[in-house]
Amino acid sequence: GDYFVKNIKGKWGLIKETGETVFDYKYLSIDSFNLINSPELELAFIVQNEQGLYGLIDGNEKIILPFEYDYMAKYQANNNTLIVSKNGKFGVIDLKNNVKIDFKYKKLTDLNNDGDTFLAQDNNEKWQIINDKDEIINNNTNKIPEIKPFKAEPLKQIKKVKNFRESDFVFDKAGYYWNKDFFEFQNDSYTYYVNTNAEVLFKTDCQIWAVCGKFIIFEKNNKKFAADLKGNILINPIYQDIECLYIDDYCTFQQNDKWGLIKASGEILIKPKYDEINICNRKNKNYFSAKLGDKYGLIDEFDNIILPFEYNNDFLSMGNVEKIIAIKNGKYGIVNIKGEILIPFEYDFIYESEEEQNKYIKADKNGKYGLIDWNNNMVLPFEFASLSVLSDKTVFGNKDYMDCINYIYDYNGNKVCDTSFDCFYRIEDENIKTDYFIASHRHENEYGLADEFGNSIIDFKYKEFNWCFSKKRNQLYFAVKNQLGAWGVIDINDNTVIPFIYDEITSFDNIDNGIIASLDGKYGLIDLDNNVLSDFKFEEIKGFNNNGISVAKFNNKWGLVNTKGETIKLDLSDIKELKI
Repeated sequence: GDYFVKNIKGKWGLIKETGETVFDYKYLSIDSFNLINSPELELAFIVQNEQGLYGLIDGNEKIILPFEYDYMAKYQANNNTLIVSKNGKFGVIDLKNNVKIDFKYKKLTDLNNDGDTFLAQDNNEKWQIINDKDEIINNNTNKIPEIKPFKAEPLKQIKKVKNFRESDFVFDKAGYYWNKDFFEFQNDSYTYYVNTNAEVLFKTDCQIWAVCGKFIIFEKNNKKFAADLKGNILINPIYQDIECLYIDDYCTFQQNDKWGLIKASGEILIKPKYDEINICNRKNKNYFSAKLGDKYGLIDEFDNIILPFEYNNDFLSMGNVEKIIAIKNGKYGIVNIKGEILIPFEYDFIYESEEEQNKYIKADKNGKYGLIDWNNNMVLPFEFASLSVLSDKTVFGNKDYMDCINYIYDYNGNKVCDTSFDCFYRIEDENIKTDYFIASHRHENEYGLADEFGNSIIDFKYKEFNWCFSKKRNQLYFAVKNQLGAWGVIDINDNTVIPFIYDEITSFDNIDNGIIASLDGKYGLIDLDNNVLSDFKFEEIKGFNNNGISVAKFNNKWGLVNTKGETIKLDLSDIKELKI
């Protein structure tokens, strides 16, 4: 079953999910240890004893490595070695406590997670690359060596691109609207709109104001109007203002300093009579927050009043339109659409959530944050200067505005671990939700991966850390920047998937279509096997869409390319012009 660390009176122990005690509460810290090639060990934990020294023990509390180190890495390399420090000096040992690299370095980092190549800083502040025999590979320098790690795999080339035409790069500027339906190119005073199938839709000299899914709001001569993606005008430029609500085809429009509700087709739903209209919940198109004078109420798209105009501010949603955050007499509470009070109006602020089922509510009372449940019972005491919920067991935040040191706490307000962090956020999006958190140690600017209790899953040693989920392989991958400034890709076990040989990995959010990377100042496309899909010859490449098309810059001009590096010629003859 699962194991959990628990703190009692400042001492840490280990318990099972059932509550059974595994380690008594006697350690200053407990961290899980990432076993790679040790089939004889099922579990291992790095623990700090009462003297502040680190050792390694198994699940039965048998000592694997003695308590004689002042630092111990939370993972082992593929060759069963790990970095430790003794008396302030770093070295390398194996799991039998044999010294592989003497304790003589001020800093020491495993470059490729293989135990073969290290970045080391000596007593004279000189940086150097050494191997596992403590032999210097490069000359000493005062700066971290600007070289690629050794033993990196060569790039795997594929067949030469045949359909590449420099003449297809004809535009001065280009952009791509993520999750939208078109590319944007510019030449002189005209902007060209191209769909994701590389068909030119129309051109215009009007400025884009907002992309609203199936239509666009443009502006010219301080007037706004709406058009569809074929360049047909939907709402004429006759109103003071038009704002997109980003739900279906709803917009608000202003006339004579009052606001109403209109559809992109031009159909007026609510005549302009309100001082404000805002969407209350983007998951439900039928409810809108409206302002009359200095009071707010809730209305539907037919201008029926759902909640009376007696509230002090705009409404917020709790991820469910039946539960609405409102303000009365300067205090926040939560009501339903019948006006029934769910949470009394006694808080300085209540934070909205996108979750459909909210177990707890984050609130502000007397300048401090805490958590309450739906019966208004306090779940987490109001003693935090900042606060974010990690899980139903832990939160992340700090208790002092002055020092701003963030820790992980349990729901009793006690620290779960003594490690402080700068950031701590869950890996999740609309397709995946995990129990992994990208985090960085305070002041170190080094990123890694942790669980909800702050236990290290991937050690905190990377300068940058991005994630993506591959649907084809059903795995998480991470584009990371190492201590040398080189980029590569690792998996959840910190194994190198793509070697650290790249200057930059710029697009990592659609890796099944390819990974955009740069080498020697030029950009190309690679896959997760480090095959080169598109040669490194572009000055820039934007992200590829689901059709495998992107905008790229070549010889200071922009055009379209596919994931093979082939250019796509756009037909610019007889293009419809959108104009007013």
